[in-house]
Amino acid sequence: IGKHLVSKGARKLVLMGITPLPPREKWELASQAPETRPYIQNKLSELIDLDRQTDRLEIYTGSISDLDNLNLFFDRIRTDVGTIKGVIHSAGIYSDTKTPAFVKKDTEAIAKVWEPKVRGIETLHQLCKNDEPDFFISFSSLTGLIPELARGVSDYAMANAFLDFFSSFQFHQKNKTYYKSITWVDWN
Repeated sequence: IGKHLVSKGARKLVLMGITPLPPREKWELASQAPETRPYIQNKLSELIDLDRQTDRLEIYTGSISDLDNLNLFFDRIRTDVGTIKGVIHSAGIYSDTKTPAFVKKDTEAIAKVWEPKVRGIETLHQLCKNDEPDFFISFSSLTGLIPELARGVSDYAMANAFLDFFSSFQFHQKNKTYYKSITWVDWN
């Protein structure tokens, strides 16, 4: 998504994720280091490329529901980078498919699935309530709309249905027409 926004002219970009990353000054070295996991190597290579294409690239790594840390981060972004022009919420953790029956799922595992989607959008909404972004988009899954696709992942489906309804409520009831939800078929 970041690459697409930059290709359309975005010059300032803030990316957020849960995966810990090395400090920016070590990205180049870590992206080539054999001990760095391939997933992280790829992510760092993408970030290095984005950093070269933008005037400003800011990175936040941590929980998307940590309101205190995010509040500090967003305040710094508004001061150093400028107003928030758009939000894309695409955080998610897939359900534990080894325990398909909802009644047998552990409540901690369910909370882990819900946290980035449900708490994440609530936190971002709270942080941006005084902003007027051009867009506030959440990525959800078709599992939230079609029950047959949610077999074994009902907790994940509920979290995605929440995203859809949250965005719809903001759009229709609060007249915040920049809230949208994009429903994806799957992660691939």
